[in-house]
Amino acid sequence: MKKIVRKMIAAALMFSSLTFVTPANAEVQTYTGVGEYVMSDFETPDVAKQRAQARAEKNAQAQAGVYVNSYTKTVNSRLAETEVVTITNGVMQVIDVDFKIIPLESDKGIMYRATVTANIDTDKVDEWLNQSVQMRSTLVAQNEELQQANARQEQLIVELQRQLTEVKTYQDKYKIANEYAAADKIFLSNQRVNEASKIFGSGNYDKVIALSTEAINLNPNNDTAYAMRGSAYGNIKNYDDALKDFNSAINLGRRDYITYYCRGLAYINLKDYNSAINDFSQAISLNPNYAEAYYYKAYCAHKLGDSFTAQSYYAKAKQLGYRD
Repeated sequence: MKKIVRKMIAAALMFSSLTFVTPANAEVQTYTGVGEYVMSDFETPDVAKQRAQARAEKNAQAQAGVYVNSYTKTVNSRLAETEVVTITNGVMQVIDVDFKIIPLESDKGIMYRATVTANIDTDKVDEWLNQSVQMRSTLVAQNEELQQANARQEQLIVELQRQLTEVKTYQDKYKIANEYAAADKIFLSNQRVNEASKIFGSGNYDKVIALSTEAINLNPNNDTAYAMRGSAYGNIKNYDDALKDFNSAINLGRRDYITYYCRGLAYINLKDYNSAINDFSQAISLNPNYAEAYYYKAYCAHKLGDSFTAQSYYAKAKQLGYRD
């Protein structure tokens, strides 16, 4: 237990690093992805181009992910598919985007075709792998949320495009126009969150906060943006604002173990140990193998004077692989 007392509570997400053996020479791989998007009567060219580019980047990421998966195996790291996807999204750098406007037949509008050229630098992959366990877990959770949000957006756009083919009245057209406007704001909000996610691991938290704020202004119901901004505030030791953002994310329905865990860390730094224990317990209920949550439950129990319970939590954390 003395180790727990001596352990410093760092800013949110700052934990011991994993170290991998990496090749001596960096490699840079280049990929090209193509994405197409048919602009509706209710959208601006800028939004249509961004949607086409997002599809092109997704295509390039799929190709790059095969290489990232192969590369990480050479540095003695067998990763889950979700982590490979997250690494690829985080380290792939777009170096060129070319747009073409393609008129469709029979006055059915225009299509934007985006061709993206992007690089994967193995030095960046190595940097990602050498981040703390907690940072990696957080980035994976954030990326999964983004992927799900993007998939919902794609489904919504397909449905709105289908409805447009069946529109018969002005009222119906007006309704779809409003739905497109709302969908565009959600899409642009998600794009800002995606940009923030790409730079989160670099430590540029002021930029993460700025992008997350833009995302929230575009879509006040974007719980991922609140959670990401809260994590960034935690990293710059602004625990009051971090707590507000985690509360907002959870009040909007966010129920992932990382958000509860990060809010627990904010509570620790605000010396509200009972609330912190409740959040770590919630994180454990969502991820029973989450060793760090047990560790900080032990820390809080010790702070509250319950050394016996603290010792049991600490033992569980060690059993699950927690390293001092």
